[in-house]
Amino acid sequence: MSIQRLYSLPNCTLTLDGWGEEVGLGNGDSAGRPLLSILTSFECRFNGHDRSIKGGREFFEQLIATASAYAQQFLSGVPYSRERGDRAKPVVIEQVSSNFHRLTIYPQALTDDPARTQSESISFDLMTVQLFDLVEAIDQFYADSQTIPGLTLSLTPVRKRQTTPKQPLAKRALPAALGVAGLATAAIAFFFVPVPEFRPTEEAPSEAATDVQTNSTDTAANGDNPPAESESSSETAESLNPTSDLDEATDEATEVLFSDAPLIVEPDVVDQLMVQLQENLFDSWTQEHSFEDALVYRVAVAENGDVLGFKYVNDAALVRVDETPLPDLQYTLLDPEAAQQEPVAQYRVVFTPAGAVEVSPWHGRLPEASTEQEPVELGTEITDPAQLANLNWDLYDLILDGLEDADRRSLSTDISYRVNMTPDGVVVDYEPLDDAASDFLSKTPLPTLAEAATESDRQDDQGQFLVVITQDGVLQVSPWQGF
Repeated sequence: MSIQRLYSLPNCTLTLDGWGEEVGLGNGDSAGRPLLSILTSFECRFNGHDRSIKGGREFFEQLIATASAYAQQFLSGVPYSRERGDRAKPVVIEQVSSNFHRLTIYPQALTDDPARTQSESISFDLMTVQLFDLVEAIDQFYADSQTIPGLTLSLTPVRKRQTTPKQPLAKRALPAALGVAGLATAAIAFFFVPVPEFRPTEEAPSEAATDVQTNSTDTAANGDNPPAESESSSETAESLNPTSDLDEATDEATEVLFSDAPLIVEPDVVDQLMVQLQENLFDSWTQEHSFEDALVYRVAVAENGDVLGFKYVNDAALVRVDETPLPDLQYTLLDPEAAQQEPVAQYRVVFTPAGAVEVSPWHGRLPEASTEQEPVELGTEITDPAQLANLNWDLYDLILDGLEDADRRSLSTDISYRVNMTPDGVVVDYEPLDDAASDFLSKTPLPTLAEAATESDRQDDQGQFLVVITQDGVLQVSPWQGF
C-alpha cells in the first residue's frame, strides 16, 4: 500500500513516500494509521527556492544526519570532526555568514556514473530560520513512530580535545594565585598578633549569695507558685497554635468540593463567574513573580463569586503557589457536608510568566441540568499516557487535513482551542479560548467534526486536548493536562 507522510513548517516542507501495511489490532498503535516501513523517495522544498531536493533512502539518511550534526555545531559552538573526503559526501552544509548557510549536494557521490563532476553540484543558500525549520521537520520525523521506525539518529559525544576553553589559562589561574597570596598575607598578619593573657575567674562575693537566699525565702513566704504560672502559659500557647485537625478538615472539605459538589451549568452564570474570577485574580496579583513555566490550577467558585478551593495541576503550581493570589482569595471550608451541598463552577486558571491570567471552564460548555437537584453526568476523563499519545496524533492529522495553508498562515496572533475526543477518534466538543480563536473558528474543521458526533459518542470517555495555531502557521496539539 502506497503511503505518504508530510511534515510541513512555515519555511520547509518534507514529504516522504513509501510502502507499508495496515496496522494490526494487537500492536498497541492507533487504529487506522498505517506503518510506513519502506521509503521509496522523499522531497524537501524550501520557501523562496524554485528547486527542491529529491532522492531515495540513502540520500535521505545522509541529509538528515548532516543537518542534525550541523545544527548541533551551530548551537553549541563546538565544531564536529571533519574527515578526509568530506567533499565526496553527498550533502555538505557550510556557514556563509552569520545568517546564511550553504547546503551543497554532490550528485556524483550517489551514483557510479563517472560522467558527473563536481560542477553539477546543487547549492541552496538558506537563512537560519529555513535551516532550523528543516531540523524541526527532521525531529518530527524521528518522533513519528509510524514512519520508518528502524531509522534512528546516532549521536556520539564530542571529544574533550575538540573543545576549546572559554577563558585563557592566565585568566583561569588568576583566582588561585590571588587565593595563595591572600593566605600568605593573612599568615604574616597573624604572626604579629600578641598572645592573649589568661585571667582566672573571680569568685562572686558572699553578699550576693546571701541576697539570693533571702529573696528565695521571701518568695516562699509570700505563697507565690511560679511553676503553676509556667504551666498556665504553656497551655495558653498550645491553644494559640494551629492544629493538624484543622488542616485535615480543610483538605477533606476541598476534596469533597471537587468530587461531590453539584455543578453550576447555566451558560450565563458560568460566563459571569468566569469574568468575575479573572478580574479578581488580575487585580489581586500584585506579588512579584519569577517563574518560567506556566502555573495551572483547578479552581472552584461559589455562586457569589467566592473562591472555595483550588488544586494543583502541575508541579510548578505547587512550588510557586505563594506567588499567586489564590491563597489570599480562598474561603476556608471546614465542614465536608456543607461543601457537598454548595453549588460550584469549576475553572482552569493559568498564570503565565508574561503576567497574564487565563481562565476557562474546566469541563468546557456543559448542558444545562433539567432540575436544580439533578447533577450533570460527565464521562470519565482519559488519563492513560499511551492512549492520549495515539489520540494526540489522530487529532493532529484531522485538524491539519482540514486547514488551508493560506488561512493558518494569515494569523496575526496565536489562537487556542480546547477539544474533546473519544477513544474512537471522534471529536465531540470544542471551545475557543480567546476572541481571535472565535473569529477563526469557521476556517477550522472543528464545527464539521463535532456535528458528526452522535449522542452515544458524547456519553463515552473523553480525552481533552489543547490545540494551538501559532501566528507563523504552526499547528500544535497536546493533552490538556500534559502526558
